Amino acid sequence: MYPIRENEIKERLQQRDEQSPDYETMWANIERKVATHKAHQGAPSRTRRTSTRKWVPAAIALACCLTISVPVFADVKINWNNLFGTQTVHSALENGIGQQYDLGVTQQGITMNLHGVVTGNDRMKILVSLEVPNMPKYEVIDFDSTTLSEDGQKAKPIHGYFSKDKDSGKLLGMYTLNDTLKSKQKDYQLSAKDLIFYQTDAVSVPWDGKLNEKLDLLSKPYPSITVQSITRDQGKVAIRYTIATAVPMEQASKTDPKLELSLQGQRVNTVSRTQLPSEGHEMLLENVYQLSDEQLKSADWSVSYLAEAQRYDGTWDFHFAVDGKKASEAIYTQPLTPDAKLLEHSAISLQKLVVAPLSIQIPFERTGVGRDRWATIGNVSFKDITLQVGDHMIKGGYQTTQNERNEMTGEYFRFDTPGWYQDWSGVPMTLVLKNPIVDMRDTSRNWITLQTPGAEKQQASIRMPEGFDIQYTYYRDGEDLVVESDSPSPTFYTISQSVLRLKGDDEQILPEYRPTGPNAVGKKVERYKDIPSDATIEINPGIYIYHDPSRKATIQIQP
Repeated sequence: MYPIRENEIKERLQQRDEQSPDYETMWANIERKVATHKAHQGAPSRTRRTSTRKWVPAAIALACCLTISVPVFADVKINWNNLFGTQTVHSALENGIGQQYDLGVTQQGITMNLHGVVTGNDRMKILVSLEVPNMPKYEVIDFDSTTLSEDGQKAKPIHGYFSKDKDSGKLLGMYTLNDTLKSKQKDYQLSAKDLIFYQTDAVSVPWDGKLNEKLDLLSKPYPSITVQSITRDQGKVAIRYTIATAVPMEQASKTDPKLELSLQGQRVNTVSRTQLPSEGHEMLLENVYQLSDEQLKSADWSVSYLAEAQRYDGTWDFHFAVDGKKASEAIYTQPLTPDAKLLEHSAISLQKLVVAPLSIQIPFERTGVGRDRWATIGNVSFKDITLQVGDHMIKGGYQTTQNERNEMTGEYFRFDTPGWYQDWSGVPMTLVLKNPIVDMRDTSRNWITLQTPGAEKQQASIRMPEGFDIQYTYYRDGEDLVVESDSPSPTFYTISQSVLRLKGDDEQILPEYRPTGPNAVGKKVERYKDIPSDATIEINPGIYIYHDPSRKATIQIQP
C-alpha cells in the first residue's frame, strides 16, 4: 500500500465533494470478479495460465484513509480534530465514546503515548501520539514496522497514519484494523519499531518517446524505468511502466517510487495511479493523466521516491487490556424490510441498520443465483451514495467484510456518524442511491463474427439489448489476435473482459489478463494468444459495464 502524504490528504479532502472513492472500490470489486472468473472458468481455457496477486489502487488506498471516523475520549487534552480533517471528532468528544488510556513509552528521547481504543462494529481503532523534540522536516512519517498481538498469539502487522497537530506540536496517529474484539475482553501488545522520517528524492528520466526501452536512472534503489505503453482515449492518457528495484519489493512499496510529470516546473496531478501485479524485481505501475498530446510531448519526466531523512532506532512497546463492551458501547440496531424497487431493479436486499460509535452501516445481500443475475439484472453499484440523517446529508461508500483468507463475506453501505443521539429510534433516515453502474455478463447471446482477421485493422459492431453499440477494432499481431473495444454511447463505460470462441466449438477463450486502474481510459485493448489463422472467430462482450439512470433509488430507512 502506498504511504499517504499529508499534502495528498489535503488535496483529497478539498476534492471530496467531486470525487467518488466508493466507485473506485466498486471497480476493484469488478476486477476481482474478472480474475475469479478467469481462475474458475468451467471449460478449459486456451490462454496461458498465470497466477494473480492482490493489488491495491493508490486512489483506493487514499479513500480508505479519508473515510475514517476518529474516536476521541473525554478529558484528553489534544485537538484530535487535526487528525485526518474529519468532523465526527466533535460528537465523539462530547460523548466520551470508547476506552481511554494514559500510557507512555520513551525511546531516543521520543515519547509515544497510547490514548484509547474504540470499535465500530467492523473496525477497531487505536489512538496514539508522538512527542518528537527538534522534529526534522518530513513529507511522510512511519515506523519501520508496527505489530499487534492479542492474548499472546502471533503478532500481525497493522497500518496507520500520522498528522502533525500545529497547536501542541505533537504527531497524532490512528491505527485501523478489523474488529476482532467484539464484546470480548482481550489483552493486547502493540510494538512500534524504528521511527523514520522521509523526504522525497527524484531523478530525471531521459525519455525520448520510445516504448519498451530500458532507461538507466541515477538512483541506487531504482536503477531503471521502462515505458511499456501510452494509451489515449476520452481526453485521458494512460502511461504503463515498470521500475526496476534493487531493494526488496516490500521496501520498494513503502518508499513509493513513481513516475512524475511536470509542465513549466509545476507537477501534473494524476487522475489515478495504480500498482499492478508484477513478477521478479520490477514494479508495474500505471498513471492516468488529463493531458493533451502537446502537453505530454513537452512535459519533463522524473522518478520520485521517499528517502530516509532521519531515523530513530528503538521499540515502543505497550501492553493493555480492552473491554469490548466498553469500546463498542452505544450500538443501535434495527432490522429493515427490503425495498421492493431496489430489489426488483438491482437485486439488492437491505438487511438492517447499525449505528455504531464510528459509523452508520446498512448491510445488504445480492439476491438471485450468480450467473442468472449477471445475465438478467447484473451487479449494480452506485457512484453517489448518501444518507439523510435528520438535517445532515452524509456521503458514504461501499465496504466489504472478509474472512481470514481475504474472501469477501458480505457488503454494506457505510457513513460517518454525524452526531450522537440519545435515542436513535426516532431519528429520520433516508438512503439515496444515484448514478447506478451495472456490470453484465451474458454469453447466451451477443455473439458476432470477426471476418478473417489480418495485419490490417478491421471493424465490427453489435447493438446490445441495453440500446448502445459496442464497436470492435481487431487485427493479428503474429500468432495473437488484438481486439480494441469501445462505444460512442454516453451510457457505456467499458468492457472489463471479452471472450472468444471458434465457430463450431463451445469452448470459451479468455484474453491475456491485463488489469487496469479505477480511472483507466475508456478504450479496452485485449490480446488473445495463439489464435489459429484459419479459424472462424466469434466474439462476445463478456463482462461489460454501463450507466443505467433508471435504477436510482430513494429508500426511507426510518420515519
